Amino acid sequence: MELLPLVTRCAKLLDSLVLPENRSESLGVAIQEGTWILNADAATSSDGDNQGCVDIEEYTVNFKHYPGQDDERMHSRFYGGGKSTSGRKANSVSIIGSSQGTHVQFVEEWSDEESLEEGVSTFFDFAKRSTSSCVVDARLSLCGTKLVGTYHNVQQGTSGNIAGYLQQAQFPSAIQSTSGQTELIQTESLLTLAVGHLSLVLCSHTALSDIDAETINTDVKKARDDIFLSLLLTSPILSSGRQDTDGSSIRKLIDSVWERCRSSDIRDYEGGSDIVEQWQDLIYFDLFVATNAASDENATKKDSIQRSVESHASSTLYEGSFSRMCPVSYSKSHQKVASAILYHSNDITDSSIETACYASLRLIENGIREALGRAQSGVSLKYICAQRCSLTDSITDLIFDIVAQDGQSNDIIEDIANIYKSIQSEEDLDCLTQHLQTRTEKCIMRYVSLRSLQLLLGSEDSHQGITVCSAMESALISLPRLLLQFSTTTAGCSAGVQKCIVLSVKSLYSQIDTVLASLIEQQSAGLVSNASLVLALLANYFVTLHPSEKMIQDLRDIMGHCRSTALQSTIGSSPEAALAQTLDVHSAQRLLETTAFALQTTASILSQQMETPSSSLAGFCQIRC
Repeated sequence: MELLPLVTRCAKLLDSLVLPENRSESLGVAIQEGTWILNADAATSSDGDNQGCVDIEEYTVNFKHYPGQDDERMHSRFYGGGKSTSGRKANSVSIIGSSQGTHVQFVEEWSDEESLEEGVSTFFDFAKRSTSSCVVDARLSLCGTKLVGTYHNVQQGTSGNIAGYLQQAQFPSAIQSTSGQTELIQTESLLTLAVGHLSLVLCSHTALSDIDAETINTDVKKARDDIFLSLLLTSPILSSGRQDTDGSSIRKLIDSVWERCRSSDIRDYEGGSDIVEQWQDLIYFDLFVATNAASDENATKKDSIQRSVESHASSTLYEGSFSRMCPVSYSKSHQKVASAILYHSNDITDSSIETACYASLRLIENGIREALGRAQSGVSLKYICAQRCSLTDSITDLIFDIVAQDGQSNDIIEDIANIYKSIQSEEDLDCLTQHLQTRTEKCIMRYVSLRSLQLLLGSEDSHQGITVCSAMESALISLPRLLLQFSTTTAGCSAGVQKCIVLSVKSLYSQIDTVLASLIEQQSAGLVSNASLVLALLANYFVTLHPSEKMIQDLRDIMGHCRSTALQSTIGSSPEAALAQTLDVHSAQRLLETTAFALQTTASILSQQMETPSSSLAGFCQIRC
C-alpha cells in the first residue's frame, strides 16, 4: 500500500513537466523500421473440421513508414513485405497498417508471387492477386520493437496468437531518438498504470482473504457464517452498517489495514515516509469526518423515542404469557425492542408507538418460546426466560448502533423480526458482529483503492491531478473493475465507510465528466483522435452507480459529433487518403456503438431511480446511428 502514494507523487511531478501543447499527444509509439520476425501460432476455428493453416508460421517482414505523413495525425502508417521461412505454400506477403499509441493493426495479403515493398499502391495491386488475407490486432512495446496480439484469417475464418520482434533495425539510432516530452509521457503512463494495478491488488481476493484467515472456521461455524452473511445482504437495517460515535473502531481497523500492508523498506526510505504519512492522513480524515457526521443526531432521536415508549408503556398494560417469569427483564426488553422499531421507522405517532409495542410483545414471546423448545431438560423456565431477555437486549443494542433507516413500520418490523429469529445465542451475536467488523475492514481496503485513483486524478495540496491524456487512460483502465465491486460488497460495513465510498465514487464520476466534456468541446476531431481515452471513460458508464442527466447529454453529444465521421465514404479517394479515412471511420464507429450501449445502460438506471420513464430515451431515438 505504501507504494501507492510514492508512485502517485512521481506521476504528478512528471505530469507537471509535460508542456500544455503536448498533453493531448499519444504515447509517441511507432513500429520501428527494419527487418522483423513474426510468429503466428496454431489457428483455431469454429468449424471442428477446419484445423487452420499450419501449427507455427514464421516469416520475415521489412517494415517501413509511409513517407510524408502529417505529424498532427494520431495514426502512424506503415507498409512492408516479406517471405515465409516455414515452408508455407503461399510464401510471399505484403502488409499495410497503422499504429496509434501502443495499438497496432495491419492487413496481410499472402500470395505465391514475389512481394513488392514500394508502398500503398503496390499493396492494393498485390491484394488483387492474393490467395489469403489476415487481419492482425496487436499491442506494441513502448520502444516499438516488439508486438503481441491476435490474427484472423478472413478466408478460412480461423484465428490465433501472433508475436513479433525487430531483428535488425534500418536506422539503429532511431530507437533511442525519442524526444524528452515523449519519454515523460510514456513514463507517466507507466506510473499511472501501476497505480491502477496496485489499487486492484489491494482489493483482490488474495489480499482480502488475509482478513478472513484471522478468524478460526469450523464446519459448524461456517454453516452459521453463511446464514449471517445472507442476513447482512438481505437485511436493510444490518446492510446499512454500524455507527462509530467516537471513531475508535474505525481507527483500530485502519491501523490494522496499515499494519497488514506496511513495508519496512519503504518506511525507512529517506523522504518517502512524509509523503506516505500525508497520503494516509487524507484517508484518516475522510473516514473520521464521515463517521461522526450523524452520530449526535441519531443519539438525540434514540433518547426521545425511548422516553416516549416508556411513557406510553407506563399507562398501558402489555403482558405476555411469559412476562411473570422475569417481569423486570421482560418489561425492559419489551420497551427496548419497541424503541428500536420506532428508531428505524419514519412515523413516530401515538398510533405507531402502540403498533411497535404490540409488535415488540410478539417478538419477545416468540423468542422465549423458541428458546424453551431448544433448552435441555432440567433447566428452569425462569432462567431460560431471563437468558433470552438478556440476549434480546444485546441484539437491540446492536440494532441501535445501526444508522436510523427512516423506513415503513411494517417493513422495519419484518426486518427486525428476522434478525431476532436468526440470532439464537451470544455466540451467534459475536459471529454477526465479527462479520460486520470484517466487512468494514475489507471495505476500508477497497476505499483506499478507490481513493488512490481519485487522488491521482484530482488535486492533492499543491500537486494538481494528472492532465496528460495517455496517462489518464492508463489510470482509468482499472476503474470499472473497482466500481463493480462496490455495488455488492459494502453491505454491512461501517456506515461512515459506506458514506466515504459513495462520496469518492461521485467525485470520480465528476472528474470523468470533466475530462469527457473537454473532449466533447473539440467535437468530432477531438473525440476520434482521442478515441482510446473516450472508450476508457465510457467503460465506466456501464457500471454507473450515480447516473445523472448530464451524463445522458454528454453521451448524446458524442453520438452527434461522431456520426458524420462514421458515415464518411472513401470512394474516389487515393489509397493513402482511403487508409487514413478508414482508420477514422473505424474509430468513430466504435465510439458510436459503445456510446449507444452506455446511453441505454445509464438511462435505464436513471429511470429506475426516478421511478418514471426516462425522457432521455426519446432523445436517444432521435439520433440514428
